Amino acid sequence: PRIISEGSEKEIYLDIFASTYFLLTQWESLIQKGDHLGRYKFEGSTIEKLNIYKRPLINEYIDFIKSLFGQMGIQTRSRIYSPIFTCDVDSITKYSSLRNLLGGWRHRGISYKIYKEYKASKENKANDVYYSFDYLFKEIENKGFSSIFYFMTNKADKKYDTIDYQLDEPLIQRIFRQIKDNKYGLGLHPNIESWKSISTMQEQKSLLAKHSQVDVKHVRQHYLRYDVNQTWAIMD
Repeated sequence: PRIISEGSEKEIYLDIFASTYFLLTQWESLIQKGDHLGRYKFEGSTIEKLNIYKRPLINEYIDFIKSLFGQMGIQTRSRIYSPIFTCDVDSITKYSSLRNLLGGWRHRGISYKIYKEYKASKENKANDVYYSFDYLFKEIENKGFSSIFYFMTNKADKKYDTIDYQLDEPLIQRIFRQIKDNKYGLGLHPNIESWKSISTMQEQKSLLAKHSQVDVKHVRQHYLRYDVNQTWAIMD
C-alpha cells in the first residue's frame, strides 16, 4: 500500500475493506464457472493472476493496521498462533477388498509379500499397511499439537466416497475413545453430496454424534466441495 504522511495524518491508498470482503467471501466464485465438481478454480482466478496464493493477506492487513496504530500511540492486543493438525479420515486401509490385492499385484508385481499384507489387513484392519492412527497419536503427543480428526459416515458416490469403515465397528470405537481420552477434536467429513443439502448434513452429523458420543462442532467438506451461497449456511 502507498502511504502519504502529513504531520500526524496519514492517507492510505489501499481499500482494505473491499479487498478483505473479496477474499473472505470468495465473491469471485459466484461469477466463475467451477470445475467438474462445481468448485472454485485456481486457474484464471484473481488469486492466481496476482500470485497471492501463499500469502495470508488478511493477516497482513491486520498487522499493517496494528503497525499504523502503534505509530499513532494506540496500543493493540497481540495474539499467539499455534498449529492445529487436521486429518480427513476417508479410509483407513489399503486392502479393503480383493480388488486392492489384484491392483497391488498389477502395479507392483505378483509377490507373496503383497499377499501377506492383504491377509494381515483382512485379519485385523489395525495391521493394514495404511493404518496409521497409533503413529499419528504418538507424533501429535510428541510435538504437542492440537488436532482434529474428521470422520465420514456413509457413501453417496462410489467414485468419490471411499469410506471403508463402519462407525460402530470395534476398531473405530477404540479410535473414538483414544481421541476423547487425548482431548483431540472430532469432526464430520460429510460425503460428496452434502454440500447443498441441510438434511444430508444433519443426518450425517447425528450419526457421528450417536456413535462417537461427541457433540460434533467441527466439519470439513469432502473434496473441499462447497458452495459459497449455501454450504457455509448449512454448516452454521
